[in-house]
Amino acid sequence: MVVYAMASIRARSDNNLLFFDFRFKGVRCREQTSLQDNKCNRIKLEKVLKAIEAEIADNTFDYRRYFPQSKLAQKFDLAPMPSVLVINKVNSDKLNHVTGTPIIKVFCEQWYLEMSVGWRRSYKYTVRQIIDSRIIPEFGNREVSSIRREDILTFRSSLAKDTGRKKDSTISPRRINAIILVLKQILLNCI
Repeated sequence: MVVYAMASIRARSDNNLLFFDFRFKGVRCREQTSLQDNKCNRIKLEKVLKAIEAEIADNTFDYRRYFPQSKLAQKFDLAPMPSVLVINKVNSDKLNHVTGTPIIKVFCEQWYLEMSVGWRRSYKYTVRQIIDSRIIPEFGNREVSSIRREDILTFRSSLAKDTGRKKDSTISPRRINAIILVLKQILLNCI
């Protein structure tokens, strides 16, 4: 009987960086990330690892899609089919290959579609306006995992300096809190 070790997320002892440790086609694969070992990063990588394991089980795993710079990717490369290239190009624009987190503008759309089902029409309009006019212009091309507390606080202070509806006034604290609340909801749903 052959016993296979389960896939895991581990940390290197020398630099405390996390790495993937799994088996693919009978080969042990260890792929380094640039993420420090902490609870938040482990949770993110566990989600990616579950997706990897599911794709391996479904026989749809494309090593290069997750680890494009890996030396092992050459070993597992298959003859590319046009449909696979299109899918990989779309996914590479939306996901970070190491962390697996989408960029904000992509995740905002997904989050909005999933959450807006239970909202009133007026709230849908308000949230859509916040996403389109505030969140995407500020964070649009950044990965969800790259946004830190400091970024949110800086964004909040910049909102306080923006002009409101009237040219000589600033945005009200209530409106600033509404914008930050939507951003927090989006970020919490990605974890």
